[in-house]
Amino acid sequence: MNPDPISTRNGGVVDLLDRVLDRGVVLQADLIISLAGVPLIGVCLRAALAGMETMLRHGLLADWDAKTRLAANAANQQKIEPVQEEQVLYKSRGACWDDSGIYRAWQYGHVYVTDQRLFVYQEIFAKFLLAVPLEQIQSVCLEPAETDSRMVLSLRFQGQTVRKIRVADPKVFLNTLNDTMVRQGLTLSQDGGMVLAMPT
Repeated sequence: MNPDPISTRNGGVVDLLDRVLDRGVVLQADLIISLAGVPLIGVCLRAALAGMETMLRHGLLADWDAKTRLAANAANQQKIEPVQEEQVLYKSRGACWDDSGIYRAWQYGHVYVTDQRLFVYQEIFAKFLLAVPLEQIQSVCLEPAETDSRMVLSLRFQGQTVRKIRVADPKVFLNTLNDTMVRQGLTLSQDGGMVLAMPT
């Protein structure tokens, strides 16, 4: 029986890619640009293509690797720990809508609910996109997004400030936030308290 040509082709590509990444390939080309038979410009090109481990093993890109490691170590030393003396009750990948400047967009990170506050933290930049104590939350409403078909959580804080966030599972987020605020003795009412509006 003849093998499936598609499977064979895919296997060959995978093997070739694995060989290139593991052992590497050196490409060399000499180019001469002539005018009326007179050589004017000569170009000698040489390129190495391999996986980063192979490149570093052969001493290539060593300066770049050293600078990258130094930058990474410095970033790790300056990294802010988002959770201090508090208990994390909810953590999920999510986003926070930023319309504070000219460029309006979702900024992605992790959404946390602790026993003290709600915040959205961007690990890659060690940056808080949003941080608010639980007692400052007045209402939370689940509503359709303006930009696409997904649902967003609209949070209203004291001072009538409104921020929008996204989470992977809005129902779990709302239930966790609701239970946490009840345990903290915060009143959940329709006037001045927290309104959990789920779509019907």
